[in-house]
Amino acid sequence: PRLAQGADSSARLTYEPRWVPVGALAQRPARDTVPWIDVDGTDPAACLRFLRGRLTHPEATAALLCRLSPLRTPSQHCADLFILLKAAVEEDLRGRLVFVLPARDNAGLVAGMTRSVAQEEPGLRLQRVYLPELPDVGDPPDWLDRILRDVVSDHPREVDLLYRDGMLLAQRLLPAALPDLPSGILGRRAGSYLLTGGTGGIGRMVTDWLIHDQDVDPSRVIVAGRKEPGDLRRGVRFCHLDLACPPTPEGFAEQTGPLAGIVHLAGALDDGILRNLDVSRFPAVLAPKLALAYLAEVGRRTAAPWIVAFSSTSSLLGAAGQANYAAANGWVDARAMWPPPTGAEPYVVSINWGSWGEVGMAARDQRALATARRNGEAPLRSGAALRAFGQVIAAILAGTSGGRNFAVCDVDWRQPVWSDLPLVSALSAPAPTVGSPADGRVDVPPGTGPSDGSAAPKGADPSTASGDEIRSFLSAYVHRWEPTKRLADLGLDSLDFARMRSDFARKFGRDVALAAIARPDQSLSDLYAFLSEQ
Repeated sequence: PRLAQGADSSARLTYEPRWVPVGALAQRPARDTVPWIDVDGTDPAACLRFLRGRLTHPEATAALLCRLSPLRTPSQHCADLFILLKAAVEEDLRGRLVFVLPARDNAGLVAGMTRSVAQEEPGLRLQRVYLPELPDVGDPPDWLDRILRDVVSDHPREVDLLYRDGMLLAQRLLPAALPDLPSGILGRRAGSYLLTGGTGGIGRMVTDWLIHDQDVDPSRVIVAGRKEPGDLRRGVRFCHLDLACPPTPEGFAEQTGPLAGIVHLAGALDDGILRNLDVSRFPAVLAPKLALAYLAEVGRRTAAPWIVAFSSTSSLLGAAGQANYAAANGWVDARAMWPPPTGAEPYVVSINWGSWGEVGMAARDQRALATARRNGEAPLRSGAALRAFGQVIAAILAGTSGGRNFAVCDVDWRQPVWSDLPLVSALSAPAPTVGSPADGRVDVPPGTGPSDGSAAPKGADPSTASGDEIRSFLSAYVHRWEPTKRLADLGLDSLDFARMRSDFARKFGRDVALAAIARPDQSLSDLYAFLSEQ
């Protein structure tokens, strides 16, 4: 059946990340210089020693200049960053760490991964600064020091800043008013539609939408994947495509023929908190997303005018336990935001999707859905999601939006977890500051983790929190209150412990050691008593 245009309003579901001015560079005295190191020109062990010597307390600051040379693969850059970050968190380094990044696709790896890590490690305050041009090796200009001084002094709570023409711009999520795509429009255009990763639940939804709402003949819908499913819609074509080891773009373009558009849905999960991951758990998650560059070349050879890449809000907002997945999707977002300068490839747009309630990865994970609901997110209904998808395509076809990044999610931005996040400050009321560095607590930065309650009053001593507050806090993580049961028997795992630690820091203003929480053999009453003492 066709989508009823008024059945599911998507007006409040679609957003666009934009860069907005927050100020010009100010003159700062030299004594305020922020210590930094050039990662690409420094031995990894020396980088760790640099961080170890500076990130020693909550008020400490250090910066990493990450050139992310195109001479190395995105996977190599991702592995290097992961190894350094994991070593830093395992040593419980504390303070502000600023990443200076080039404004191009590989920066998305850093953005996605560090947003995820920020949800797991409240003791590290992570900021990213993007520059159109980086200084030459061995010849750092004074303006880089000026930028770092300004970021730390005047914009300590911003997490993503872009330097351009003497101005600093901060990233904001703003409502996007896009036109509806009338039924049948795509069916009237010449060429086929390629769906990579189209064998899953969302892929089937998009296939049905193309056929029934957009009047695309099934023979013009091409589903690509590693294994042909047994439930393809009648008449739909299947092309074998392993994105980890694809054929040449020329060869695959010959299989598909001319294309009217490409929908890149492929993705893979292998969740785990950063402390439990290793480099072997990145390639399989990165490969489907990094294949966007390959598909851009296929699109160029098949005259495809556009590619819509399905990304995730995990790379935009951060998600505990998804450092690899957030890095992969972050690369997709940055590839769309900062396309190569050639201009010869299709128009690439990424959509950061929230949870789909009926199909998709999140729909199969009840714990993930429960976490999303606790954070004020309602899973998307398929009809509303497909309407928003059509609106993005309509904007591309009409040329009414210069945007290359959109987010589609149903979130109550007034929830405490979001109200203090600069990215959504235009969508929610400001929340009170949590904690105070002066009394030895961690001043947890915005966007470092979810919370299921309001912040403690500024300056209040969390140790005076009533037992009911702690019990209410812990009840968000257990289905039933059984004080004598071990945490492991209650179903808590390492990801729950990481989220609990971040939530506790945000709500009560204290960063407790993960090792003190993540003891599955301790009972619920033991953990209750420990947190009450904090």
